[in-house]
Amino acid sequence: MKADLTRNTFAPLKQFTRVLMQQGRVQLDSDWNEQAAILLRYLRTLGADLIGPAGGPGSSAFALAPVPVPSDFRIELGRYYVDGILCEADAGTISVIASASIPNEVTARQWTLDGRAFEADQLVELFDDVAQPFATPGFNPTVAQIATANQAGGPLTFSPAVDITKGINPSIRRVLTYRTQPDLPETAALAQTTGANGAYLVYLDVWERHITCIEDGSIREVALGGPDTATRAKIIWQVKVVKGKVQDPNSGKPCDGFTPDDDKFFPNLFGPNHGLLKARALRKSAATDPCIIAPDANYHGAENQLLPCGGSHPGCGGGSADGGGGESGRTGSQSEGDQRCDVQMVARERIGHLSDCGAHFHRRRPDHSHLGRSRTG
Repeated sequence: MKADLTRNTFAPLKQFTRVLMQQGRVQLDSDWNEQAAILLRYLRTLGADLIGPAGGPGSSAFALAPVPVPSDFRIELGRYYVDGILCEADAGTISVIASASIPNEVTARQWTLDGRAFEADQLVELFDDVAQPFATPGFNPTVAQIATANQAGGPLTFSPAVDITKGINPSIRRVLTYRTQPDLPETAALAQTTGANGAYLVYLDVWERHITCIEDGSIREVALGGPDTATRAKIIWQVKVVKGKVQDPNSGKPCDGFTPDDDKFFPNLFGPNHGLLKARALRKSAATDPCIIAPDANYHGAENQLLPCGGSHPGCGGGSADGGGGESGRTGSQSEGDQRCDVQMVARERIGHLSDCGAHFHRRRPDHSHLGRSRTG
């Protein structure tokens, strides 16, 4: 477990609807984490029931399109749902100014977009970001490749040339592609398929990842000197491909007859046998720092073994046997029953299905997956 959590009390089969706070009781992180899990499951179940196994508003979100770069394809922006889980593909936008003297040259208001500086050969989309009602864009959205990028002066040129002089609010944004998607690093270039039936099957891999301050330093509270507070959960989506063959490339749903070159691809992707590995660094020598507690250390002092007793135990600090508070005992909101916490191992299952749209299939994966390319992807 990456976070310092007491336990995971969320149990869908119990069908709890909410967590109710009681006065004078100990507040634990597990209670409020369970409240968030209950609400999140309700919303995702509602989304899956209304939308279905997969879908989104319109038909453009996560649609695939060619780009003027070999061995790559475009992923359209928008929102898409997989088993009620929201996947968002978005990109930042900045306005640009067309050069008055040099055609096909624009000046960007800032040199970084989505955390990256402009460089040659990057794919961008120039479009007229019209916000006025009843206004018509001055030019059609155009995907182009940056030909030259001069950070000193700020101008950019494109190939092919793009005329944005008639635009009301000409803007630029990055083109999201298979090789530039944010959560799938080091994606290899696609090789050319061979034969009339050679093809790639494109699928969407989705799961929830636990994020701590180690992965994202902005979680730390800088106003208090950078301590670790709460952690986060993030939806990870990855557009992946697998090479194979289709029975009829001219059919309306060629994916239905797709056969991967690796005959173990589907069993590995959806099969039930997915083991988990727990590992840690090997300590070669004992730590000499007295402030570091050894992993196998146990409590030895009595002060570390005291548990509060409820008021029903005679002779304890909680009061008398009839439940009343004693003179030297805890009374009112300070009294708390003796509780035993058992360690729970929570098993997470992989849930997968084929969509009936014939274009993609979608898979949910548990949190132990990595961002890198998987063995089967």
